[in-house]
Amino acid sequence: LAALQALGDADAFAARHALPAGTAPMLFAVGDGNHSLATAKANWDRLKASAGPEHPARWALVEVENIHDPAMEFAPIHRLLIGVTAELRAALAAHFGDRVQIVEQPDAAAMRAALAAQPRSLHAAGLLQPRGRHALVVVHGAPAAQLDVASFQGFVDALLAQGGAQEVDYVHGDDALVRLAAQDGHAGLHLATLGKSELIARVAQHGPLPRKSFSMGEADEKRFYLEARRIRP
Repeated sequence: LAALQALGDADAFAARHALPAGTAPMLFAVGDGNHSLATAKANWDRLKASAGPEHPARWALVEVENIHDPAMEFAPIHRLLIGVTAELRAALAAHFGDRVQIVEQPDAAAMRAALAAQPRSLHAAGLLQPRGRHALVVVHGAPAAQLDVASFQGFVDALLAQGGAQEVDYVHGDDALVRLAAQDGHAGLHLATLGKSELIARVAQHGPLPRKSFSMGEADEKRFYLEARRIRP
């Protein structure tokens, strides 16, 4: 408990993450994903007017973990575009303007290696299309969004709004994205992994991360869930 309190010290927090003095410390990052704290709170908000303060719906079970533990892995959540009708290279150029650079890649492995070599100051992603049309997409200049995923989610949202694709799916796993993006009418955006050391400082500076920013673990680690009973009023 003393160690946790020390991590929440405002001066130490600002110094550790190179933040301005007086930045509110952030001791816990709440991963509101499959086990949704927001849903639990909404359920309590619905019940609390009629239920007593000790009603069990008031409480949520959480697990406190050290994200730097090697057992805790951060993995990207890729974007799979379905029903693509737009020429994506032209659509990327139209969306990002002259800040975008598209570098053709011979295969998916070369694309991943090129993406991993990009500095974190640039926003980059891999583009996967049928018949081996793979590329590295790099956005130069000061990004409008704080993370790669936000920059490219903005592109995806605009593409869908313009009718350049029918829908987007969120895919875990590099190999799964390669397989799915190879189908006609599909395309994949392979996103970089958020570094663990970036998480707390980014949230403290910019607020909550964009939706589907990263996953804790790969898809095959998410197939097993505990059964829970609904808490009734």
